[in-house]
Amino acid sequence: MGALHEFPAAAKTNAMVNMIDLAEAFDQPLAPAFMETGLLGSEDYLYYVPWMQATYIMAAHKDAMKYLPSGADVNALTWQQLGAWCKAIFDGEGKALCGLPHAGLFHRFLEGYMQPSFTGGMVSNFRARRPRTHLAAR
Repeated sequence: MGALHEFPAAAKTNAMVNMIDLAEAFDQPLAPAFMETGLLGSEDYLYYVPWMQATYIMAAHKDAMKYLPSGADVNALTWQQLGAWCKAIFDGEGKALCGLPHAGLFHRFLEGYMQPSFTGGMVSNFRARRPRTHLAAR
């Protein structure tokens, strides 16, 4: 089975086979972060083996570097450091020059990264926006 990160919902149905033996048989070890993701919080039940991970990038104008918070690594910013950086840019330049794009795959960034990062929930924890009338009929 191959898909986006829909496996947590499938794991709750007990329909998936433990893949820990298969993963350990690979010639090359899997990335620890991938293994942890595939465990879905368990200690020893590998529900799936992720084969890719989304990566988010950021671009900054060279003039913005003077506002980078002291001690912050531009290649490993925390959300708090990014917020402080944006505030310093605003304070120094007198206008908002830090932000996120409004087009393209912005919704995927919000739904696939921001919401899970700050709510602790992945796909299976989302609530439907419309009533599930087909369930009420049972």
